[in-house]
Amino acid sequence: MSAVPPAPSEWSVLPHGPLEPLADGLWRVVGSLPKMALPRTCVVARHTDADGPGLVIHSAVAVDDTVLAELLALGTPRWLVVPNGLHRLDAPAWKARFPDLQVICPPTARAAVAEKVHVDASFDEVVERFGPETGVSLRPLAGVDGKEWALCVHHSDDTVSVVVNDAVFNVPHQKGLGGLILRVIGSSGGPRVTAIARRLLVGSAAELAQDLRALAELPGLARLVPAHGEVIDTDVSHVLRAVADRLHR
Repeated sequence: MSAVPPAPSEWSVLPHGPLEPLADGLWRVVGSLPKMALPRTCVVARHTDADGPGLVIHSAVAVDDTVLAELLALGTPRWLVVPNGLHRLDAPAWKARFPDLQVICPPTARAAVAEKVHVDASFDEVVERFGPETGVSLRPLAGVDGKEWALCVHHSDDTVSVVVNDAVFNVPHQKGLGGLILRVIGSSGGPRVTAIARRLLVGSAAELAQDLRALAELPGLARLVPAHGEVIDTDVSHVLRAVADRLHR
C-alpha cells in the first residue's frame, strides 16, 4: 500500500461516504457540496497503458485519510479527470497532494479548469491513451456542444459501466429546504436530464436523446454511474431510453 502523502492546505474534507466497490476495477465515493443538498460522486477506475497500471480519478473529492489509504491500496492515481468547469472544486488539492497526476478535461472546459489548476491535456489530445484495452475509454456525448464526455469502464467479465457527469442526474427527492429546492428546480426525482442541464448543457435535445439511445445499445452495458445521484444497475438500457424519451416532452 502506498503511503498517504501529507495533505496540502487546500485539502478541505467535507462529509462523504466510504469507498464503495461497484464492479471489477470501479469504485466510487459519494460526497457533499458546501451549503447544498446535492450529492456529488467521485469515481475511481483502474487504467493500464504502456506506462503501466494506475487509477483514473473522475470528479475528484477530497477524502479523509482512511478512505485515501484504501484508494491508494488500489493503485497509483495517474489521471485526474475534471469533467467540466464546475467540477473543479477539489482538483487543485488533488494536484497539490499528487503532483504527478495528469489533469485532463474537455476541450471546451480547458480555460475554466485552468483558472484553478494546471491542465496537462484536453480529452481529444489524450484519447488514444484510453480504450477498452486499457480498462477505461473516453467518449464525447452528442448534442452538448462538446461540453461533456462519458467515461466508459470496461470490466473483465466483458461488461461496461458508463460514467456521466451533468447530462443525467439520478437524485431521489430529499427532505428539508435543500431537498425542496432540488425538487422545485427539477434536479431530483429519479433519472432525468434536468431543467438546468437543458438550459446550460444541451445544445440539441434530439441529438442527445439519440446518443443516450446509442449508449443503451452498448454490448454488456451493466450500469450508469451519474456524478449526482444513485447508480443505475437495473434495466439500464430501458432507463436510458426513458430518459431520452423525456427529452422530447
